Amino acid sequence: MRTLARRFGLPVKLALTGLIALLTLTTVSFTSTATAATPTLGQRAVAVARAQVGKPYRYGAAGPNAFDCSGLTEYAYARVGRRLPHNALAQYLVTRHVSLSQLRPGDLVFMNFSGGSPRGISHVGIYAGRGNWYVARTPGTRITLQHIWTHRGVYASRP
Repeated sequence: MRTLARRFGLPVKLALTGLIALLTLTTVSFTSTATAATPTLGQRAVAVARAQVGKPYRYGAAGPNAFDCSGLTEYAYARVGRRLPHNALAQYLVTRHVSLSQLRPGDLVFMNFSGGSPRGISHVGIYAGRGNWYVARTPGTRITLQHIWTHRGVYASRP
C-alpha cells in the first residue's frame, strides 16, 4: 500500500481510506444486485414447467414423468414451495384472481371451453409471458409452450 501511495503521490492514510471506501461500495453494490435478481415464486414455477416440456400427457398424472393439466401446475408450484390441489377448478378457487391484463409469468391461466363462467373451468396452464403458456393438453400430446389461442372463457389467478 505504501508503494502505491508513493507512486501516486498520496499519503498512506488517504490511500487506505479510499481503498476501504471502494471495498465498501463494491460490497453494497454486489448485495443490492443479488437481491434485485432474485426470481419470484412465479418465475421459479415457470422454470420448473419449462423443464417438463416434452413429457407426455396422462390423465390424473402429477409428475415427474407424465402430467395432466392440473398435475403440471400442481407439480411446478410444489417444487417452489406452494401447494395446490390437483384439479383446475379447485386451483382457481384457492388462488387470488387477476385480470388477463395483469398476467405475470407464473400466473395460472384457466379455460372454460364452453366460454362460460369460472364454474365451468376444466383446463389450466402456467403463463410464461408474451401470450404463451406451458400446458399439458390432451392424451397423445406432450407438455409444450404454446400461444393462448382465445380470450373467451379464459380466467387467471396468482398462487
